[in-house]
Amino acid sequence: MKRTSIAILPQVCLLLGVGVFAATAETSITLPVGTEIAVRTIDRISSKTADLHKEYAGTLDDSIVVDGVTVVPENTNAVLRVVDKNHGSLSISLIALIINGHRVDVNTDKIDSRRGSTAKRTAIGAGAGAGTGAAIGAIAGGGAGAGIGAAVGAAAGGIFGHMTAKPVEVAPETRFTYRLSAPVELNRQ
Repeated sequence: MKRTSIAILPQVCLLLGVGVFAATAETSITLPVGTEIAVRTIDRISSKTADLHKEYAGTLDDSIVVDGVTVVPENTNAVLRVVDKNHGSLSISLIALIINGHRVDVNTDKIDSRRGSTAKRTAIGAGAGAGTGAAIGAIAGGGAGAGIGAAVGAAAGGIFGHMTAKPVEVAPETRFTYRLSAPVELNRQ
């Protein structure tokens, strides 16, 4: 009798283990390409000080709903990253969501933020530089000097206009809406 009990015990444990596994198995749902995810920034992000390797905090502004079921609730933590920057613009992407304490990486489009019109400032700078250069060239070398001075002044003014672009600053509580560029599989319990 003891031999039979010992031989049956592993089989019973195996059956119980399978039953426990089936009861706790996770189901998953896939967020398709194009799913919109609305995020509010928490951190202030400036083109002057932004770090391309730093992660910036945000939260979901709206729940993510699939087929009428909320799969990710609003106020879920979000992770943003500056993917491109210069003095007058920032490109920011949503790179992850923190769902039930687990990081879920996502691929999204990027949002470009700009301050003022760099092109307008460049044109104004070029125009002012050309006028100043022409005046100096005319005094120094007559008509030909005015043309050369205008060209040099326009180039210098254009560079100055581009360099004086004001930095972009994204304030906390700024809302961005991203779209998934790759599907994301979420495990649900």
